[in-house]
Amino acid sequence: MPERWEREIDRLVTLTAPRSTPTRIAEGPHRDGMPPAPRRGQRLVAVVVAFAVFGAAAAFAAVAFRRETPSTPASAPDPSTTAPAAVSPTSLEASLEAPHDGSVPSLTLALGSTSSTFAAEDGVWPGADISPSPAQAFEATIDPGAPLKLTTNAGKVEASLWIADRNQSLTGQSISIDLSSGSAVLPDQAGLYQLTIAGGWDHGKVGFSVGLTIGMPPSDWPPPAPTATVPDVVGLTTPQAMKVLRAAGFASVSVAAPAGATKVEIASGGVVTAQDPAAGAETHVTTTIKFTVSTNG
Repeated sequence: MPERWEREIDRLVTLTAPRSTPTRIAEGPHRDGMPPAPRRGQRLVAVVVAFAVFGAAAAFAAVAFRRETPSTPASAPDPSTTAPAAVSPTSLEASLEAPHDGSVPSLTLALGSTSSTFAAEDGVWPGADISPSPAQAFEATIDPGAPLKLTTNAGKVEASLWIADRNQSLTGQSISIDLSSGSAVLPDQAGLYQLTIAGGWDHGKVGFSVGLTIGMPPSDWPPPAPTATVPDVVGLTTPQAMKVLRAAGFASVSVAAPAGATKVEIASGGVVTAQDPAAGAETHVTTTIKFTVSTNG
């Protein structure tokens, strides 16, 4: 067997290798005719060139990869960092209804799940003697700037809002509220107020006064009361005089009538014969205006 392998090897050398190969192998790489070994500088240049080629190839691959990779969409805003949407204040719902059975109308105020019904404080209603009620107040706190919405079966409605102190006494400063369209907007200033609503029907009229708390009243509430000029109401009927005084900013009125005069006579036909303070006086709007009425024309 060894002899066979040796013959095969000899044949392989003889058939495939040039005749000079065994001689060159024996002489080594530094013999004549063989390429010289690369010098140190050449090796260094080769290394630098290799790194440059490798770096260029890597950069080219990175650019190609970025072009093929779809761009990452912009991340959605973090809900925890976005400003919350503005929330509309809850409406104060008012219902002024005259019952079909002829009884005195009532005023109901509702805010969310809180609802209260209030009795009339003044007015004229067939078969009823309407007397002033103790201070009435709606217990819920109303958002500043909340809408006030009214539903009613009255033919005519008048409303006003008055600044009040912490004892629900009016300071005389009024804020106009027009409910002719069925809605209005409450003040956006936190404080204590009195809402007055009067309704008129074919057979009578009644008025209500309810204390409202809007927002968190400041510690120095109420604001200082202004002054106003007392108007001349002599010669006017009681309803006319009351309307003129309220329009001038005076919230507190005292009426003196002849003995035996009924409330109906005073409210419907009483004529003012005297007033105190006199017309033209400059006084705080918290001053009580006193006037005397006569029912005999």
